[in-house]
Amino acid sequence: MEAVRWARFQKPLPADIPVKHFQQSRYQWKRVKWKEQELSEQDWSPSSGLVESSRRLESAIKVDAYLEELVSQGFTRVAEGSYPSGPTDYRQLSKVIKDYAESAFQGFQQALKDETLRGFALATDSDAMTLDARAITEEAIQNRSNDLSAEEVFFIVEEWPYGDERCVDHISSLNNAIDVLNAKREWHVPFDRQVDFEDHRTMFFEACISALEELRKLGPFPDQNQTDFLLLFEVMADERRGRETFLRLNPSRLLSAYERLG
Repeated sequence: MEAVRWARFQKPLPADIPVKHFQQSRYQWKRVKWKEQELSEQDWSPSSGLVESSRRLESAIKVDAYLEELVSQGFTRVAEGSYPSGPTDYRQLSKVIKDYAESAFQGFQQALKDETLRGFALATDSDAMTLDARAITEEAIQNRSNDLSAEEVFFIVEEWPYGDERCVDHISSLNNAIDVLNAKREWHVPFDRQVDFEDHRTMFFEACISALEELRKLGPFPDQNQTDFLLLFEVMADERRGRETFLRLNPSRLLSAYERLG
């Protein structure tokens, strides 16, 4: 399958050009994407805003020459990569997420070996552009520094104090998968799949939930029939996933307490 290549460039804006605070940048930036001889660009500057264009170049040599020309104009290449054209493989993505979740939980077990783990979660944002692991311990619940009850802290992932802070190299497979999705998102054919963003969001969330569900069957989590250990998939600052998702990941005896906080 033909790969789509992309690169991001930036160059400092002249000192006399005012930049509004919400733009949060003193750089002009350019994104370039190409497949075969088709090249697309997104160019942003304060004077013209966002400008998009596309054209055909005769060969990969012409593309390389154009990228070198950008450098000669004062642009610096700050990021680059490639991703397969065509549909995103959500089954494969779920396997990557499962491997990440298992590794992250093992990391929590090591880092918090003197405490009692009570919950593990995968958390994303409403745009489905990030994913990280969170954990809660009995000690953190009992020693909370806010006015929430122990039950509230147990069920609210935003209050869980432990996040996955490992070196990026240790989770490169996950970061690469997320980076591919985000790189595809920057162009207006969503993920080269001819489906809209909501469909992607639904399938990405399902990949995360399925990964946790599979891990629940295989380990490495504590036996939830013996202890109140919580598994959650959370979209931070967004709607909760609901009872069906909760019951895929947790014993039914925890449901009523979870729904009381909804």
